[in-house]
Amino acid sequence: MTDIFTLEALRARHGDCLILHYGPEDSPQRVLIDGGPARVWSEFLELRLRQLRDEEALPAGEPLRFRMLMVSHVDADHIVGVIDLLEATRDDVTVPYRFRTLWHNSFDDALGGEDAADAAVRETSVAVGLASLDPESLPSSLPVDDHSALALASIRQGRTLRLLAEELGIPFNKTDGQDPDLLLVGHGADMRHGLRFELLGPSQAQVDALRTSWKSFLDEQERRRREEEEAPETPAELAEFVDRSVPNLSSLVIWAEKDGKVMLLTGDARGDFILTALEESGRLEPGERSAVEIDLLKMPHHGSDRNVDDIFFERIRARHYVFSGDGFHGNPEPKTFELLLRNRQPEHGSFSLHLTYPAEDFRLRKDDYPLDELESILQSARDRGLEFDVVTTGPGDLSLSVDL
Repeated sequence: MTDIFTLEALRARHGDCLILHYGPEDSPQRVLIDGGPARVWSEFLELRLRQLRDEEALPAGEPLRFRMLMVSHVDADHIVGVIDLLEATRDDVTVPYRFRTLWHNSFDDALGGEDAADAAVRETSVAVGLASLDPESLPSSLPVDDHSALALASIRQGRTLRLLAEELGIPFNKTDGQDPDLLLVGHGADMRHGLRFELLGPSQAQVDALRTSWKSFLDEQERRRREEEEAPETPAELAEFVDRSVPNLSSLVIWAEKDGKVMLLTGDARGDFILTALEESGRLEPGERSAVEIDLLKMPHHGSDRNVDDIFFERIRARHYVFSGDGFHGNPEPKTFELLLRNRQPEHGSFSLHLTYPAEDFRLRKDDYPLDELESILQSARDRGLEFDVVTTGPGDLSLSVDL
């Protein structure tokens, strides 16, 4: 019987929505990782899950089963589609989907409890609301920039996610013999059929730093309030804190290994955090000259060049690089492709770049996207002898798949 180990990346607009398929080909296990931003559920994910039901020829009333549902971190372009999915599941008497566990670090738990998180969001996120969390449909007059407003509002969505999971009876953060409130480095799970998940992030030190900086922020606002009778915090200052802290310090990073093949699933984590975790786990030798070879790297933060640098690509080499982004916010950035390609040599072997949208579509989402620059970077890499394919979705495709 043939075993599979496949990462499917859906067309998730400017977010992430991944399905990991593994185990026996005729009865595969699945993990759903993130659900993308607004409209991904209705335009792509729901249709794809219906296809999977049809492929399994499930009878009416028999749910499509997932070994795990995972939300890598609290950010609108990862969490909204999962909220939509769980609401649809709650409202459908046939219970079309069932999950053995939900993995997610809520901002509440990262800060040390619900009261601390309430202090972070009680004022500013009200202006954004919970309905769409879509940067294209935000109110025109906000006291903060769009991305910060979305970060604040999606913290409240994290709580909504947890409440929905409890309502549906989905166990929270089930790991090997443990049920931690907060998933940290070293936690893992035997996913059966030879697949193991191990967390490389976040670390306890990162969470402690988040809690310390949050306490310092509140202490400073309280000092100012006493001295100057100002409000405890201004929306802009609050948003800046949250916008910096949530993506960088809370994102789950998963080392997924099956039969000697490895996928590194990074969420929106920072590249330096990922390298440190690889060293501390013994998978990467200390020192900038050492490198680790893996089979698939899900690019951090939709291919943003703010999460990676030369060292990241010098030390992590993959056969497959998966970019989830449609050009909105400029992601994936041409600079990221440049960093990746200039740190590969012909002797490293051939590889593939997988894009959830064709590069020519990037300008549909960002009309000044530097497509010519990207094409020049790719051609220059080929001119110096690199061998690689660029794989994208085609017209009518809901997703692309990478089989290991």
